[in-house]
Amino acid sequence: MTLKLSYGYVVFGLALAACSESVPTEPTANEADVAVAQAALSATRHQQTTLAGVEAWVNSTTAQRLVNVSTIGDTDSAANKQSESHFDNCYWNESRDWIIANRNQAIAAAVEWFQTGNAQTLDTVFNSLGFALHAAEDFYAHSNWVETHEPGVLAPFNDSGTPVPAGWYSGTYYNSGDSGPNAGYLHCPAGTPSHLTLNKDLAGGAAADEAFLDATLAATEQIRRFMAGVRAAMPSATAEAILTQLGFVAPSPATTTYRSDFRRVVTPSGGPWGLSAKAVYCSAGSYVAAFAQRVETPQGSLVDDTALNTVLFYCKNPTGTWLEPLNAWEGVWGTWSPWAVCQTASGFFTGGELKIEPSQGAGDDTGANASRFWCNDGSALTATNDGPWGTWRGRATCAAGEAVCGVQIQYESPQGAGDDTAMNGIRLHCCAL
Repeated sequence: MTLKLSYGYVVFGLALAACSESVPTEPTANEADVAVAQAALSATRHQQTTLAGVEAWVNSTTAQRLVNVSTIGDTDSAANKQSESHFDNCYWNESRDWIIANRNQAIAAAVEWFQTGNAQTLDTVFNSLGFALHAAEDFYAHSNWVETHEPGVLAPFNDSGTPVPAGWYSGTYYNSGDSGPNAGYLHCPAGTPSHLTLNKDLAGGAAADEAFLDATLAATEQIRRFMAGVRAAMPSATAEAILTQLGFVAPSPATTTYRSDFRRVVTPSGGPWGLSAKAVYCSAGSYVAAFAQRVETPQGSLVDDTALNTVLFYCKNPTGTWLEPLNAWEGVWGTWSPWAVCQTASGFFTGGELKIEPSQGAGDDTGANASRFWCNDGSALTATNDGPWGTWRGRATCAAGEAVCGVQIQYESPQGAGDDTAMNGIRLHCCAL
C-alpha cells in the first residue's frame, strides 16, 4: 500500500424574530469605531475555519490559496462596505444571491481558465470562491442562527429563491458606504439587535464554538457545490481534468448522511469539551477498514498542548476495494500517523477506544491523546504517534454481525487565548454486514 498525505488528505494507491430590543439608531462615533474592529470574523478565525472546511478536498497549495482569499470580504474595499458580503443587517436575499453569484462566477471562470490558461481568470476563480466562503462563514457569526438551531444544522442559503427562515435576523451594523435597499441597519425590522450585541466573531464560549463548527461545515458545502457546478457545466472527463488541475483531489471524502442498514451508535469514553456534527457514513455496502490520526506533539511547558486533533478513516467494500476517505473533521494542529489497516480483504472495524486525559483544573487540558481500533478478526490497530497524557478508557464495540460504517468526531474549536483541547470524543456508527 502506498499513500500520500497532503494537508491531512490522503490518496490511496492500493493494490488492494423579531426581538424586543429598542429601535436601532445610528451608533455614536465611538460605537462605530468598535464595530469596524469587529465587523467580521477575525482574519485568523476565517483562515482556521476555511482550512478545516476545505483541506480534505484539495492539495496543500490550493488549500493555502483558499485560506488566503478567505478574508477577501474584509480586505476588498468595495465588498467590505456591503452588508450582503457579510450577511449583516438582515440581508438574507441579498447575501444568498451574493454567495450564489460568486460561486457561479468561480465555476464559469474555472471553465474559461482551463480553456485559455489566463492567470487573471485563475485569480477570478479563487477570489470568487473567497467571497462565497467569507459570506457563508460570516452568516453563523453575525446572525441568531446558532441560538435557534442545533449544532451542525446548516442554513438553506445555497439555492436561488430560498425564503428567509422564520425568525431569522442578523445584527445591525452602521456603515456609511453600504449599498442596497434600505441600506445598512435600516434594512432590519425595528428592534433588531446590533452587530456588537449578536456577534460571535471571536473565539471563546459555547456560541462561538458552535459558530465555528457550522461555518466549517458551510465552507465544505461551498466547495462541494463548486465541484458539482463544474461537473454540471462540462462533460465528465473535462470536468475532472479542470478540478484536478485546480488542485482538487480524488476520490473526494464520503458525503453519505444516511444508511438503511444502520443499527446503533457505540461511544468510547471521551473528554468533556467540544461539539459533534451529524454523522458521515461510508457509501452503501462499504465499511471502515483503516485509520490515521493527527496528533500535536508536546509543545513545552509555556505553550498550549492539544495532543489528538482528529482521526481519519478509509472505507472499503467486502471484495477488498478501497473507495473513499471518511473525514468528519480535519483538526487544526499536529501531524498525521501512517495508516493502520485491517489485513484481510473482508476486515472491517468493529470497535474503538480513546486515551483521555482528565480535566487538569487550572492546568493545560488536552482531552483525547490517542485512538485505537479493532478489526473483526480480533486484531487491534494502533498508531505510531500517540499523545503522552491520559489513560485508555475502555473499548466500545458494535454487536455481532455489524461493522463501523460511520463516525462523528467530538472536537473543541480553537479557543484563541483560551485552553485548546481539539478532539475529545468519537461516536462510531454500526451497520449490518
